[in-house]
Amino acid sequence: MTISSSAQKIVDAAVLHFAEKGFDAGSLNTIAEGVGIRKATIYSHFKNKEELFLQAFTEAVEKEGAFVDECFSRDECSGETYLTNVSGRYQDSARLRFLLRTAFIPPEELRGTVQEGYGEFLNKVRAHFVSGLSPEVSLRETLWANAYLGIVDSVHVELLYASATAAEARREALWFIFHASLNRTERG
Repeated sequence: MTISSSAQKIVDAAVLHFAEKGFDAGSLNTIAEGVGIRKATIYSHFKNKEELFLQAFTEAVEKEGAFVDECFSRDECSGETYLTNVSGRYQDSARLRFLLRTAFIPPEELRGTVQEGYGEFLNKVRAHFVSGLSPEVSLRETLWANAYLGIVDSVHVELLYASATAAEARREALWFIFHASLNRTERG
C-alpha cells in the first residue's frame, strides 16, 4: 500500500515510538507530538492505533527483508554476513528493533498477524540460507536451515533482552560450531 508523505512521517514516528514502548504502552499523542501534529491528524490517515501499528510493522518486515536480501547477495558463506551485521543493524535500525520487539512481545489482539509477518521474514532468511547450501549439505537442508534459524533466533533474543556485546558473543560461539560442522559435512 502506497501512503502519502504525511502518513509516512507518522509511520516513521510510530516505528521509533513502538520500538521503545511497544503497542500497549504506545501513545498516539506521543507519536503526534513527535511529528509535530495533533492526534486528530493521525486519524485522517489511519482509522486507529492498530492500523497505524500494522502499517509500521508491515514496513519493518519489508525493510528488514531487504536488508536480509542485501546480506545474502554478498555472502560468501551462506548466512554469515547477516549474522555478522545484524547487531550493528539493531543499533542503527529502529525498524529492526520494532520488528524484534513486536515478534517476541506481540500485542495479544494482533498476535496472529504479527506471527504471520515475522514468519514470512524468517522464511525469507531460511530460503536464502538454503539456496546457498552445497549439494552435499542440501540433502539435509531442513536440519541445517533449522539450526541456522536457531542461531538467528538466539542472536535476535540477545539483542532484544541483553546487549549487542552478548549477541556478538553468542553469534561467534554458535557460528564457530555451526560453520565447522557445515564444512565437515561438505567435505564428506
